[in-house]
Amino acid sequence: MDIHIIKNSYHVPEKLIYGSHALEKELHESPYEGISEVSMFLYDLRRNHKEEILTKYRKIAVGDIFDCEYQSNKIYFHSYEKDGDHLVIFLHRYDYYTDTVETIYHYVEDFSLFPHQVKIQFFVLNDSHLLIQKAHLRSNLSESYHDYLDFEQTLYHIKEKREVRVIDENFANNGIAYIEAISPTEIMIKTGFSLIEDKRYEKLEPFEMSVESIGIANTARIVSDLYLTQNNLIITMIEQAFQTKTFANYYVKAPYLVYSTVNFESYEETVVFYNYETREVVCSYINHDITDATMLAKTHVIAGSPYIQLDSEDGVDLYELLEPQNSIHIPQEEKLIGSFDDYILIETSKKALLGGKEQKRVRIQKIPEDVLHTEKGTYIGALADKDNLYLFVQ
Repeated sequence: MDIHIIKNSYHVPEKLIYGSHALEKELHESPYEGISEVSMFLYDLRRNHKEEILTKYRKIAVGDIFDCEYQSNKIYFHSYEKDGDHLVIFLHRYDYYTDTVETIYHYVEDFSLFPHQVKIQFFVLNDSHLLIQKAHLRSNLSESYHDYLDFEQTLYHIKEKREVRVIDENFANNGIAYIEAISPTEIMIKTGFSLIEDKRYEKLEPFEMSVESIGIANTARIVSDLYLTQNNLIITMIEQAFQTKTFANYYVKAPYLVYSTVNFESYEETVVFYNYETREVVCSYINHDITDATMLAKTHVIAGSPYIQLDSEDGVDLYELLEPQNSIHIPQEEKLIGSFDDYILIETSKKALLGGKEQKRVRIQKIPEDVLHTEKGTYIGALADKDNLYLFVQ
């Protein structure tokens, strides 16, 4: 992995895209309350130069777009036009490599519903299929809580421009929280809403709670079953949670699906490192006496190995679950700020002479102890792919 330092930074771009470029966005006020217009920039990180792109489109942030294709670097965005008394919203796919834009979906909506009454999400499953979810605001029976708790989904064929209503009970009743590709043919799917957010476990009755699940599915099979209007999609369930248990965190970091669940009765968090290639739980960790979300475990996958971050007055220990002898201690006077593949980033501070400004440095350290580089400046953030690590400092 090559390391690149981007100096004089004030923020980190949204994501890496083709080659040494990154996508950067700026939000601006729009004529519609609660909705922002968007400017998009292509940031050449090697030349430290950015250029606005797609300027002919009036871009708007009106719905979440999840690119669920494996290792895709396409850019998706919304634009809108006024048509009489209505506003037409367009969803576009931009291929920056060929510099071409394709309109893959359009719909007419009442902007006054966004984002206060309706939330919309788009899951791009592959080149031809779009899974669309609308979540509607409603109150629980006691009217002590209201949120986006009702869901409806449709599958849209981009090429043929036809739509099918989704009737799968899990999707319809519990909602889709997240989808991410883990291989060219498979996706991870998280359904159901977490009970930790807004302390829903205290506000909802048991029958008002969703059944949460994390599973793995074949993308082509999911699409086929949705077209056949199946009400029980074939998903390999890894774990479910309901009423007294909820998912706290989840993410994909090859070859692991890392997730944790919290049990409200035992006040325990169970962290699981699931190898989705071998289809087995590699290891787990129990975090006791969880009474607040700030006490949830911090996890890392470094050099392909599972770690738990343990904070104490003496500093930070990165505890290697499979081979504890490879654990790493970071003293209290230093600060762990991130991990990327084989590397950890550590921030150090040094008091200047004669009361001058404190000097900060960022140390890039390859596991276990090799210091590769130390850079003066304040850490802003980092982006990484399998070949490059871009460190942003001010």
